[in-house]
Amino acid sequence: MTTGDQVSDTSLQLPADVISIARARAFVDDAVRRWGVRPHEALPLLTSEVVTNAVVHTDAEWVEVRVRRQGARARVEVLDHDPRQPVVEPRDLSAPGGFGMWLVEELARSWGVTPINDGKVVWFELELEPGSAEPAP
Repeated sequence: MTTGDQVSDTSLQLPADVISIARARAFVDDAVRRWGVRPHEALPLLTSEVVTNAVVHTDAEWVEVRVRRQGARARVEVLDHDPRQPVVEPRDLSAPGGFGMWLVEELARSWGVTPINDGKVVWFELELEPGSAEPAP
């Protein structure tokens, strides 16, 4: 959907499997490039982290990845059917793993969790970077 105020969105449903993480990252990158802007440098990392949480730390069978343009921002949403909320804990930088939501909190312009009937939507927003990307055909 695209309107005069530059709101558009697209979504993709994927199996809740680690192979879906790369597909989600490519899907989000492609959607942003279709808008004719360069993806924010943190977009692939944050997409990977939120999708990884959904496929590794939930009992969901599938996830839905949605990317929305809202003016000068990109909003990535990951829907899963597990009501447990992600947790951001203070990190011991010398310990391996567990940095997913901490990275989202540190790098995203904003982020949050929206409960739905049978699960949740974890989302984050990043500023769009004007310039060099050409819209896809």
